[in-house]
Amino acid sequence: MKDFIMERVTIEVTYKCSLKCRLCANYVPYKSDTAQHYFSVENWCKVIDRYFEIVDYVKIFVVSGGEPCLYPDLPVLLKHLKIYDKRIGLVHVVTNGTVIPSQNILDSVKDFGEKIYFIVDNYGSKISTKIEAIDEQMTKQGIWHEIRNYTEDNPHCGGWVDFGGLTEKRSKNQGEAEEVFAKCAISSKIHFCFPISGARMWPCDAVMRRTELGFPCDQSEYIDLLDSTLSIEEQRGKIRAIYAKKSLSACAYCGGLCEDSERFVPGEQLTNEEMQYVRAGAKSYSDVLAMMSKKNSTESNFDA
Repeated sequence: MKDFIMERVTIEVTYKCSLKCRLCANYVPYKSDTAQHYFSVENWCKVIDRYFEIVDYVKIFVVSGGEPCLYPDLPVLLKHLKIYDKRIGLVHVVTNGTVIPSQNILDSVKDFGEKIYFIVDNYGSKISTKIEAIDEQMTKQGIWHEIRNYTEDNPHCGGWVDFGGLTEKRSKNQGEAEEVFAKCAISSKIHFCFPISGARMWPCDAVMRRTELGFPCDQSEYIDLLDSTLSIEEQRGKIRAIYAKKSLSACAYCGGLCEDSERFVPGEQLTNEEMQYVRAGAKSYSDVLAMMSKKNSTESNFDA
């Protein structure tokens, strides 16, 4: 029987983060306190085991967050993942340059050899304050890594994209939504990032985020990896169906990650004033701007 192969999958081990990025693609600063909890390592080990019952081989297995180096059981998780290293092309651990990985984390990856690869995002010296120390530490210990440039000077992919609040329709019809899907690098180039949160695996973070916001969830757009009512072949069928889609429900609300998408300075941090609006219920940076504009307008009318 032909092996069941996926391009990539991402486990978002925690939504705790050392940064509060305005345009975070995972909407981490805007998640509720309960959503920012640590998923237990027991949960992750079950999810990983079930994932590899369904999937024979994955080309790229990403460990992300939040900030994964803040996850206290990351060494345990990585050691468990090592069981499946022959069924993984590369393991990427994506970190933001603010947290020096503990020695326990580094020791847990050494058995992977060149199979594991740290991507250390550099947002400049004022934000990614530990870049030099991380680079020195990993170089000294022979750990394969890349410092990915996200500074204002020629940032990776030209900068970040604002995916917006995902609550207002951008596409007028299904045809326009399919055009977004066809242009988006997440679907057309990397063949979906497949983030896993808890036990559910989604094609992209936009679909997952709309569900978090309480919008109706299309059951064809996620896989519950711990759903014991579905056979392995049925789970594979759901994944194949996602790969075959011409658009996702979120595409009508999202501009996509496209070559012509407007780019912004990566890693810009929410100010203390902006965080007040997040605490007041803003679910995205566009919400923050709208709430600030409304407040300023009200104050102007009162002054007049």
